[in-house]
Amino acid sequence: MSSLTRRTVHNPQYGWCGAPSSVIAAVPIPQDAVRRVPEPVMGTGFVLYVEDNDDLRELVVDLVTLVFQRRCVGVASYEELMALGEDALGCSVAILDINLGPNRRSGIDAYAWLRDKGYTGPIVFLTGHASTHPLVVEAQRIGDAQIFSKPIDADRLRSIIERERQ
Repeated sequence: MSSLTRRTVHNPQYGWCGAPSSVIAAVPIPQDAVRRVPEPVMGTGFVLYVEDNDDLRELVVDLVTLVFQRRCVGVASYEELMALGEDALGCSVAILDINLGPNRRSGIDAYAWLRDKGYTGPIVFLTGHASTHPLVVEAQRIGDAQIFSKPIDADRLRSIIERERQ
């Protein structure tokens, strides 16, 4: 989360907005704001976003939820995806960061888990690495997933989300 926007766990209807002078003021957050740690998904048709960068994950989840009016569940790691378990398979599209951090399971591992569990929907990889990075090369070998550069622009994200509806 950025230093300018903070959400509290104990009082989720308020966020904290701080100015560079360290002045902090409470500002209301819409009641339908996405929680940082997802509750059990219990349903289908949501967008699954696996991204280790907190700021980017929050930005994309908010964009999908508030602008595109779609439910979006954002998780930070392969382990958090495992915590969702079978509920993750109800997503309509899975957007996976290829590299989920040093010495961590990758988005390719997340891809393999989703497919092994029977998920047949679209999967998109995002990367901030060059096309020669070993994980990107490995992802390019996967025939049924697209790869896009990060940060992804809003129009491309909208087309990914809307394409799965057709």
